Amino acid sequence: MSEIEVVYHLPKGLTQQQIGALVRAGDRCKVHHTIEKVPTISVSVQEL
Repeated sequence: MSEIEVVYHLPKGLTQQQIGALVRAGDRCKVHHTIEKVPTISVSVQEL
């Protein structure tokens, strides 16, 4: 994966303060941070 683009489709009439708050909330998204900081992936097998 090389790029993810997020576009917010907002209703008309929002103030710049409201728009800024929405963008900041998106920047703090857990998924966003997981992708930004690549997790270590391990695979293992357990006998039943």
